[in-house]
Formats: sequence, structure tokens, C-alpha cells
Amino acid sequence: MMGLSLSCSQQQSLDFGLKLKLSVPDEAVTIFPAVEEWLAEDDHMEALRWAARRKTDGQYRSVMDWLLCEVLPTERPACFRFYAGKGPRFEKLYGPAKQELYERVLLNVCMCAYARHQKKQWAHWRKLATEGLAIEFLQRLQ
Repeated sequence: MMGLSLSCSQQQSLDFGLKLKLSVPDEAVTIFPAVEEWLAEDDHMEALRWAARRKTDGQYRSVMDWLLCEVLPTERPACFRFYAGKGPRFEKLYGPAKQELYERVLLNVCMCAYARHQKKQWAHWRKLATEGLAIEFLQRLQ
């Protein structure tokens, strides 16, 4: 009697290389990070809503667009050109110096709204915008 033994062995190896790239869409990147950070606090955002309760924001894509265009109405045409696909985003229109100036003005307006909200002193939106601009002007004089 003869015996036959067969054995088969196979070894497979697969190596997967996975590279994950996370990115934020351009629409989600802000040019006013200090304002975004400040508004991240619930009571700060509530103060802004309270101050602007008679305003409508349905025509804007973001709170920051709304805030910029309501505080600085001269920026509305550029905003709506961008929405229509006929103009660049704000950061492409202005250099860092103007972006920093606008950020300080917007932050001043938000802080004015917050201070008035704390005291329950409602003011017309234009008055808040004027106060924010005045604060920036006075700070530049010092």
C-alpha cells in the first residue's frame, strides 16, 4: 500500500494605502474668525438676534454675510454679485488690512449689541452700526 499525501499552501497579502484628506469648503472658511468665535457663545448670538429682530436675513447665505452687509451696506452689491456667480468672495476683493478693519468694526457692533441687550436697551440697527464704526474711529485716534 502506498500513501499519497498532498498539501497545498497559499499565502496572500494585500496592502492598502489609504490617504485621507479633510478639507473645508471655501464657503465655510471665514475671513472674520474673531467675530465667528465671539458669536459662538449662545448669549452673544442671542444678543445679536435681539438687536436685529426687526431685520430680515432671508436673502443672505450666512450670518457673517448678513452682518457685514447690514453694518456696511456698501458691501451688499459685491455680496449679491458673488451669490449670482458674477463676482469673487470678499477675501479676494480686499487685502488683509481691510479685512482686519472690517473684523474690528463687526466685533464692535456685536459688542455694542450685547451691551444693550444686557441693559435691555433696544437701539435701531443703524445706531448700533454707527456706534461700532465710531468705536473703531476713536480707537484709531488714540
